[in-house]
Amino acid sequence: TLVIPIAALSSARHTPLTYSKIQNLIDVSRPYYNLENERSVKMISSSADISNAQGKGPSLSFLCTVQPEMPLARETGSVSYAEAGRHLAIAGSVAAGLNNPNIGKHYYLALKNKLTRVERPPDSIMDACVFSPEDIGCFPHEISIVAICTKLDKKEAECEMIMNVPGQNELWHLTTTYSVIPEKVFKRLMRPPCPLAVALPTVS
Repeated sequence: TLVIPIAALSSARHTPLTYSKIQNLIDVSRPYYNLENERSVKMISSSADISNAQGKGPSLSFLCTVQPEMPLARETGSVSYAEAGRHLAIAGSVAAGLNNPNIGKHYYLALKNKLTRVERPPDSIMDACVFSPEDIGCFPHEISIVAICTKLDKKEAECEMIMNVPGQNELWHLTTTYSVIPEKVFKRLMRPPCPLAVALPTVS
């Protein structure tokens, strides 16, 4: 069941995001990061509020478009399973970063994922609400993604993402739980061990 609140998106306000701005939030760079037309959208419905260390407050959703890169092989549709999961998971990490009250870059490591391909609902989130001309612009001919952070604390984030493929009756839905690690902590954990000191023999 898709639980992303449609009403919260219908009268939202948007802010375009640059690649450099996003790189200040997450550590996924090009070419693996291949999202376009990025923007944050202020959610105004209380149903979209997320819980964090500072209590409840307006949350930000993340919107973007994407161009498929990988061949489909024997899969049907416009986007492969692996590529859909990749783009959606990255979009979710951006949504979590936009809502993180702790300033600075964080690493969002996916712990749990559930990716499903469903039929496009009649009142599609992408067409009817998110990309309505009066709200944040319209991308009727491009594959579009919306990501919403539904839970966030110092250690974990939960997000829901939807990818809509126009004209193909194709909708991907992903829910992901991330482990949230600050950049300094991540680099300390991933730091390579110091080389062993070896006593060199003296030469007389």
